[in-house]
Amino acid sequence: MIESFPWQWVLLGSAIIAAFLRCHRFSVGMLALFLLSALVQEYLSLVGLIAFVVLSFNSYTLGNRTAPLPKLQLTLLICGGLLLVLHQMPGFNNPLVLDDVTKSSNSVPFSLYFNADKPLVFFLIVWAFPNLLSRTKRSSSIGISAGIGIAFIVLPAAMISGFLDWSPALPSWWWIFAFNNLLFTCVSEEVIFRGLLQKKLCDYKGTKIGIVVSSIVFGVVHFMGGWPLVLFASIAGLGYGLAYCYSQRLWMAVLLHFLVNVSHLILFTYPLKL
Repeated sequence: MIESFPWQWVLLGSAIIAAFLRCHRFSVGMLALFLLSALVQEYLSLVGLIAFVVLSFNSYTLGNRTAPLPKLQLTLLICGGLLLVLHQMPGFNNPLVLDDVTKSSNSVPFSLYFNADKPLVFFLIVWAFPNLLSRTKRSSSIGISAGIGIAFIVLPAAMISGFLDWSPALPSWWWIFAFNNLLFTCVSEEVIFRGLLQKKLCDYKGTKIGIVVSSIVFGVVHFMGGWPLVLFASIAGLGYGLAYCYSQRLWMAVLLHFLVNVSHLILFTYPLKL
C-alpha cells in the first residue's frame, strides 16, 4: 500500500543531483529548502536541525583546511555520520511511504521509508572532502568491466542458492523505489563505503586492501538480513569498489549499485522469496 509521497524529498534529490553536477550554490539552496520544509512538516525537529548545522560547520572547516583540530573533527564527522546512517540521531521522523507491499505472490512483504537522516551524510562527506566529486580522466575499461561483471554475478548466485526466485514483473510502485534507491540509498552508501572508507584505505594501505576491506564492511552492515545477505552484499561491494577505483568517479559506483538493485526488483522476487 502506498501511504504517501512526501514532495519535500524532491528538493533533497535535487540538492544531491546539483552536488554531482558541481552546482554548489543551487545544491545548498535546495538543501536549505528541504530542511525548512521538513521542519515545518515535522519530519525534522529543531534538535535534528541544530545537530546537522553543527556537523555541517565541522565538515566545512575540514574541507577548507581551516579546522583547528582536524583529527578530533574527523572523528566527529565519522561519529555523527554513523548516528545519521543508523537512524540514531535524535530529531528525525522519517515518513513511511510503502507499507507492507509485495512485488509478487512469492515475495516477502517489505516497507519503505523516505529517510532524511541517512542522505544528509552525503553532504557532510563531500563538504569535508570537496575533491571527491572532481572530474578525472584516469580510468581503466578492464577494471570497470570486471567490477560490473562481479556486481551482476550476485543476483543469479542468490537465485541458485535458493534465496531468490525468477519473477519478472514491474510493480506499480517501481518509480517510488527507483527514486528513493538511486538518490538516497545508493548515493548515501557509495559516498560512505567507496568515497570515504575505500578511498582512505587505498591511500594508506594500498588498493587491494582498500577495496576488499570496504567491501567486507559494506556486507557486514547488511547483517540484519542474515549471513547470506552479508556474503552477497560483500561480493556486490567488491564490484562497486572496482568500478569506483578504476573510473575514479563516484557516480559510476552509484549507477552500478542502482542497476543491480533495480534489476533485482524487476527480474527476481524482492527483497527475498517466501
